[in-house]
Amino acid sequence: IAIHTTNEEYEGYLILGFADGRCVKIAVNNYYTKTNRKMLKNAFYDGSTLIGLLYQEEENSGKDIILQNNQDRMILVESDRITLKATKNSQGNVIMKLRKGYEVTSISFADQFPSNYDFDYYRVRTLPAAGRFIKEEDMAAKQITLTDMSKED
Repeated sequence: IAIHTTNEEYEGYLILGFADGRCVKIAVNNYYTKTNRKMLKNAFYDGSTLIGLLYQEEENSGKDIILQNNQDRMILVESDRITLKATKNSQGNVIMKLRKGYEVTSISFADQFPSNYDFDYYRVRTLPAAGRFIKEEDMAAKQITLTDMSKED
């Protein structure tokens, strides 16, 4: 994974999502080095595959995050509920409970999804959560969106 940022201030927070259902929030200033480096060692937890990385400017921005797994389950959780860790390679906390053989496939902000999704249906009260099966109408809305995108090209 190659990430490049031109932010000289080292401000903000990264939310990392892993295939085993874990998420962690890390301050960007933890990645500050005094010398220029070609490669950063131990940049994140390597015990599970990194599936996504989100950036937010404030620790408690209140933005909603959606995790999906390959069992067609989805959860919506507020970014404030993901705990801030002090070390870069922290494994974080389990956000999505998974059955054997399944893994998280994507992490993204909820505002990247169509507004007609029933977000309250997917919102979880307690963590970790197994998630809810994706509704048929939400699957159809997702497919229509992808079809519309391909027609624009």
